[in-house]
Amino acid sequence: MHYVIDLKWVARFILARFILSFFGIATDVPIRQYDQTIVVFMFASCLLTHILCLYIFCVLSAFIYYGIKYQNGLISKDEFINISFKGVYPKRWQKGY
Repeated sequence: MHYVIDLKWVARFILARFILSFFGIATDVPIRQYDQTIVVFMFASCLLTHILCLYIFCVLSAFIYYGIKYQNGLISKDEFINISFKGVYPKRWQKGY
């Protein structure tokens, strides 16, 4: 059986380990031994890290894909920025325009 390593999971793991070490939380202690506030805070910070990693992955993917279209002159610079970072597509691409 071949296992594929997904770079998003590696990045999330590294960021989670960094967050844990930054707040001084030992990784060899079971989580149920910590106070409920710390558990909720760590869950929230890991969730935010997950959302940040997803956003960065989507931005990089759009930047690469639509960067090629920008270099070929198929879209303008403003359209490229709006698509890559804001997720706003040009009106001419939408149905009815």
